[in-house]
Amino acid sequence: QVLLKLSSADYDTTWGTVSTREVTIPAFDNVSLVYSGGLLAAAVYPSGGFYDYVSLTYSGNSLLQTDYISGGSGGTIVATYILAYSGNTVTGINRTL
Repeated sequence: QVLLKLSSADYDTTWGTVSTREVTIPAFDNVSLVYSGGLLAAAVYPSGGFYDYVSLTYSGNSLLQTDYISGGSGGTIVATYILAYSGNTVTGINRTL
């Protein structure tokens, strides 16, 4: 069991069971990883999937945003994940498609 947030109101929580589901992750065959300053900056995947390029944005060592792009680094963003922090702790992830 885990503590679940029921709404945006403070202390509105309950104990519950988290359901799971299978997630398809692209194969890591032929993936090129790009590093900058010791941090993973991008991943280039073979074309033909939902996306073929992933761009990561940092503030210091904290990952702030991940953009999934179709058509290479200059292509169309198909999904974005933005992380929210409180200190060094991730407090939320917002996804846009």
